[in-house]
Amino acid sequence: MNIHIVGIGGIGTSGLAQFLVHLKHRVTGSNMGKTEGTRLLEKTKIDHQTEHDANLVTPDIDLVLYSEAVPKTNPERLRADELKIPQKSYFEYLGELSAAYKTIAVVGTHGKTTTVGLLASGLVAAGVAPNVLMGAANPILSGGNFHMGRSDWLIVEACEYRENFRTLQPEIVLLTDIELDHTDYYTSLDQYLSAIKKVIGKAKIIICHKGARNTSALLGGFSGAVIYTDKTAHFNLQIPGEYNQENARLAMAAAHEMGNIDAALVTKGIESYSGGSRRQQYLGQHSGLHVYDDYGHHPTEISLTAAAIHSLHPGARLGLIFEPHQHARTISFFNDFLKSFTVADAVALWPIYAARDSAEDKQFTIHEFIKKDAQLCVVETPESAYDWAKNELTEGDVLLFMGAGVIDQVAQKVVALLQSSE
Repeated sequence: MNIHIVGIGGIGTSGLAQFLVHLKHRVTGSNMGKTEGTRLLEKTKIDHQTEHDANLVTPDIDLVLYSEAVPKTNPERLRADELKIPQKSYFEYLGELSAAYKTIAVVGTHGKTTTVGLLASGLVAAGVAPNVLMGAANPILSGGNFHMGRSDWLIVEACEYRENFRTLQPEIVLLTDIELDHTDYYTSLDQYLSAIKKVIGKAKIIICHKGARNTSALLGGFSGAVIYTDKTAHFNLQIPGEYNQENARLAMAAAHEMGNIDAALVTKGIESYSGGSRRQQYLGQHSGLHVYDDYGHHPTEISLTAAAIHSLHPGARLGLIFEPHQHARTISFFNDFLKSFTVADAVALWPIYAARDSAEDKQFTIHEFIKKDAQLCVVETPESAYDWAKNELTEGDVLLFMGAGVIDQVAQKVVALLQSSE
């Protein structure tokens, strides 16, 4: 088939594009500007443009796929309508793909990408060749976000936003830590759990942590097998944090349920896993500071990630530069964010990343935090972030950037400034 992907630069759609090429489809695509996904695609032979243009949709195209961020009014989607070319969302197509494989879906609020990476690393080391789609570039996937295997297993992250995971057809579900998120869509924890329950109810096996919060509420009425992880299992991981031990236990239990797989080799693979892009990613030591970049943007993720990284540098001060994600979400978690900041020795805030926010929501700005805690400050340029870090931190200290918007680009610019000052 000839398949065109609108929004091909998404971390999910770029992985799917590579998968489709390996399945012998011809793939083209477009994206508004460059992203991590388009950078990954530059390593492939997939023809893609970094702008949207109706002329890219030609009569010989059999199917148009689009990311959730692409509206019906997009010129390429309108052109597909004119040509009567079938259209499907990324998640609709991923659901169909999952039905064709023995799918393992990682479901939860936190740790999905890392759990997929740990499982993939373990399976590859054990000689199993899984198909993998994950939400970050990863060394285990040759620096990409997709791995084409030879087996009939498919490992995916289950995105809970707007119930995007509803199309998945999983055989095995791994449940990570679960608490309310995406409050611009889910109005309560009950609604959030209800959505999760719909997808995990399709599985034959659920693997989870006994006693984990909100898990019992999800398991009620489940007719398949429930497998609890071994709380006593400990791994010599390359990535810090007790929560990553829990992610590793999920991966180990999944490998066991898949069948005749050498547990020692799986363990070796899990313990060799060094992490994915923007997951506790070490950017090096620059001008005396240890610099890290992380995608986390939930209060719990701030607390746990900062504590885990701090544990690698005992005695050092930790400076956090955090970019909240969405104005509406920041309003919902405002007090929780304030509590989470206490894990750092100094905190600077980057302006809120707007995504799907109303004009009313945008009236709430980053300066509301300063009104509550005068110890916090706002940085709005890489230069001011650099100045703040140099004033707050000294040689051997840790500088941690966190957020899901543009803060990774800020981190790279600050690193360049630190390097130039050496």
